[in-house]
Amino acid sequence: MSWQEELRQRLVERNAEESAYAGIIEQSQQARLLSERNSKLLQAVGSVQSQPGTAASGSAPVQDNPVRVAYVASLESQITSLRDELAAVYKTQGQNAQRLLSMNETLREKEEQTRLNLEELRQIKDEAERLRRAAKDHNEQIAEKNRALQTLIDDAQTYQLEISQVEARNEELKKDNAGLLQRWLDHMNDAANKMNHANNFYTELRTHGWQSQPGSTATSELDDDIVDVNGDQLSASGKEERNGAPSNQLNMLQLNPNGVGIGIGENGRAALAWYEARRAVAERDALLAESRTKGADGEDEPASLGGTGWSVVDPCDAEPTDTISNHEGADDWDHCSPVPE
Repeated sequence: MSWQEELRQRLVERNAEESAYAGIIEQSQQARLLSERNSKLLQAVGSVQSQPGTAASGSAPVQDNPVRVAYVASLESQITSLRDELAAVYKTQGQNAQRLLSMNETLREKEEQTRLNLEELRQIKDEAERLRRAAKDHNEQIAEKNRALQTLIDDAQTYQLEISQVEARNEELKKDNAGLLQRWLDHMNDAANKMNHANNFYTELRTHGWQSQPGSTATSELDDDIVDVNGDQLSASGKEERNGAPSNQLNMLQLNPNGVGIGIGENGRAALAWYEARRAVAERDALLAESRTKGADGEDEPASLGGTGWSVVDPCDAEPTDTISNHEGADDWDHCSPVPE
């Protein structure tokens, strides 16, 4: 129930209470007036009877008849009282009118306040609805972010697992690379030893056999193709110096007893060494064939070749060893190296 309805109900109750006793009050007022009038009339009659020489009944009343005077006085008193009552009523009416105006003003203010309250209530409801929608949107965003976070956590765990696997694989590859590097170094050492062996063989052939052959051109041709490197041409880092600057390629040097060596690098110079060794073996075979021909004609075999204990073995057509990759290839140095008879 609003305050307007409550105020109206209280006014109705007050009017009902006042109207319930209005008849009794009016009757009591009339009874009081009649009682005063009767008492005044009785006083007037008593005063008339007590005066001597009163005129007989039926005679014309005089102007100063006490009864009439009392009646007139009673009427005048009634008029005065009625005027007082009318003034009181007017006063009450004015008070009621003023009260009504103040109540109307209060009612207008209350209505304005009610309108403002209703407008504020509507705005509050709209704001509450907007906040509910925003809270719902925020909850959905939080749920979406939680799903995205879970996805990121799963991805991070997956990447962490992949990283651990890659690290384990890298460790294995490091171990494999260390083994392969050691194998490659061992292979290069073996190749260098075989080239050194071939150089020694070539030196012995050159020392013992080719010195007795002044017309042979194998020495000059072979000397033109072999790369001669001495110890002074190597820098402290083990790199061959070219034009006064160290080369970017590592070299392995095997020196023969005469101080002559072959430089081998990572670009496949082992093929050049293999080619030179094959030429040396061909020269050796030619010298041995020539010495055997002379022995068949009755000439003595040169001591330089007869006492060495070398035998000729034809080289096979196998591919040279792969000195660059980590795979083991076929090596035919054993077929070209001298073996005892």
